[in-house]
Amino acid sequence: MELFNETKNRYFGVVQNIINRMNKEVFTEKDIKDILQQQSYNEPDFEFEASLLNKSRDGDSNLFLIKKEEGIYTPHINSTVSIRPSAVEKKWLKALTEEEILELFLKESTIEKLKKKLENIDNPINMDFIEYRNADKTAAKIEQEQKLYIECFKNAYRALKEHRFISYTYCGNNDRLYENLKGYPFRIEYSSKNNRFRLSIMPEDMSRPIKMNMDGLKVVEILEEANSQYRNAAMEKILKKKADNPIVLEIENKHNAIERCFSLFSYYDKEAYYDSEKDKHYMKLSYYEFDERELVKDILSLGSSALVISPENIRTEIINRVREALQNNY
Repeated sequence: MELFNETKNRYFGVVQNIINRMNKEVFTEKDIKDILQQQSYNEPDFEFEASLLNKSRDGDSNLFLIKKEEGIYTPHINSTVSIRPSAVEKKWLKALTEEEILELFLKESTIEKLKKKLENIDNPINMDFIEYRNADKTAAKIEQEQKLYIECFKNAYRALKEHRFISYTYCGNNDRLYENLKGYPFRIEYSSKNNRFRLSIMPEDMSRPIKMNMDGLKVVEILEEANSQYRNAAMEKILKKKADNPIVLEIENKHNAIERCFSLFSYYDKEAYYDSEKDKHYMKLSYYEFDERELVKDILSLGSSALVISPENIRTEIINRVREALQNNY
């Protein structure tokens, strides 16, 4: 068997994208070079660039996939290049089609087409072995109010993509209802730990960012587009809330601590590495100040399996929480 399929390399993907877009858009040499720089390797490959543009000194190296007429490049073929999923990717797609949350991102007609195309592919995931815990009955809520949940999710997702404000009504964990609020959605997160999505919103007055579980949304209406001045000011304020230093954890892999860490911190940008000399695992978590309270709680749940190396303020908070617990129990 072949280890790599020729259609699964970076160059094939970028050429596929260029040819498919050329069927709809006007492309100059500069446009092609810009895409090559953005979507291929970090280091410019001038040899490949010359081959694609049919400018290679070695004429046999020219690809002749595109042609130039009056400064405009067009493809030699008058059709798009189809995506060719591998056997592994087909199995992954099959598993996705059996997930309810796929309805949040794709039309029902698209899902049905996928199911028909993949009907002879086996699902590699046995859901009997997967159990979501601490999910606050989210799955049940989604099942009972599926139509409302999907409508709210799609409206929030569309508003985020189109940089629009939303008007929303939200039910918090204490069953308190917050009605007719206005805000600017800027991030959607997913937790593999409890199978739920969360939405981050900047209120219209930019008081402070708010994070909420999306299954608590009862009404979401898409409003006007936020102008560039507001968006820039909002993002500047959000970025100021990002912690200067990431949390660094030293993890001893006992009681499935590594697996638990990736599940607990699936919301966050992170790096992980293993120190073979110390036989320790390390994880760096980038976070925002409004995430700190929940992060501390999750770190404490790891018990003696995790040690906070830095920053000092998080170390201090963990120590204070442990001391408080000891005083209250002894």
